[in-house]
Amino acid sequence: MVKCFAPTFASDSSAAAAFNERYADGKAAVYTDFAKMFGKEKLDVVYVCLPPFAHSNEVALAAKRDVHVFIEKPIALDRKTAFTVM
Repeated sequence: MVKCFAPTFASDSSAAAAFNERYADGKAAVYTDFAKMFGKEKLDVVYVCLPPFAHSNEVALAAKRDVHVFIEKPIALDRKTAFTVM
């Protein structure tokens, strides 16, 4: 099952809705709040495709919930943040 997430800095969820229509025939749940998605869904893996300055909260939340994470590199902009999200 596909779950779509539109980052909170997006003006609306239209990008996630378009992705949903194209790749999941409109059957996926679409979220604009990452924490709400984790609260409602049982996820096996997430692909975080945000720039490094913007993805540490999402990666840390996924790791805390034992969800596998695919992440754009670098994992963080500094060593402290990298160890925090792992």
